[in-house]
Amino acid sequence: MFAAKSIRFYLLLIFVASPHISSSTRVNTTISDGKVFIAGDHNEVVMSSTRETKLELAKIKNRLKLLSESNEDLSKLLHAMNLRLTGLEKQVAGYSLQFPRKGTSDYVIITRGLPNLSAVTVCLWIKTADTGNEGTPLSYVMSGGRNELIINDYRNLRIYINNHGSGSTSVSANDGKWHHICLTWENTAGSWKLFRDGSVAASGKSFQTGYVIRANGALVLGQEQDSKGGSFDANQSFIGEMTGVNIWDHVLKDQEIARMSKSCLTGTGNVFQWREFKAHIKGSVKIIKPSC
Repeated sequence: MFAAKSIRFYLLLIFVASPHISSSTRVNTTISDGKVFIAGDHNEVVMSSTRETKLELAKIKNRLKLLSESNEDLSKLLHAMNLRLTGLEKQVAGYSLQFPRKGTSDYVIITRGLPNLSAVTVCLWIKTADTGNEGTPLSYVMSGGRNELIINDYRNLRIYINNHGSGSTSVSANDGKWHHICLTWENTAGSWKLFRDGSVAASGKSFQTGYVIRANGALVLGQEQDSKGGSFDANQSFIGEMTGVNIWDHVLKDQEIARMSKSCLTGTGNVFQWREFKAHIKGSVKIIKPSC
């Protein structure tokens, strides 16, 4: 005679023959008066003797083993598919833009603009040996020429938000090598950081505290706008290569930025992603294979 008791456990079952996958099937087992009752989501099995119980439990154990092996195979397949998808994403984003010359005709423009932003992270990779111009990697401008967000002058990078500049940062990126540049800013304390190659190179506080970067401006790569989408100055044009431009609506952690600086194919913005810029090229900007 068995003492009455209840055992509850959960099984992960993969039903190959079914178009639906049950991620968690609940099974309730009750042993009472020499009988074992196994009640699942779909049926109930009753075993009336100790010997039968042992045989049936052995069958169940063997079945669970087979299901576990099948689940391991499925996990391996899903992992392989995930690696494949990651590779495809990198292929889509795996290009650089070459801005070949000084002038006002070569740029990339997206006019759908940013959403309202109380915080932002902008990351990009640039390579330039230009020492004669205030090269502008990125500008975001509203109607009336208001500078909502600008990263300007790779000889001595400057940040502009709401027409106000951060002043000199003493951070340069025009030595002919690839550099990973990131800007973070949030409006609660007005804190900002400028990263070069994964490390904080300049920072500050109380910069445009309480301001919200406005939506529906024009986002331009390679030129500084004096009016929305235009009025460029050749002396502020970008000359060189650019890749991996991504924008987020929050401040990324320092560790995440450091990780992204290890490869130019990492990082995917939730506001703008690098793959989106390819379709908005103007002038003689060329799509080339990234050399970073």
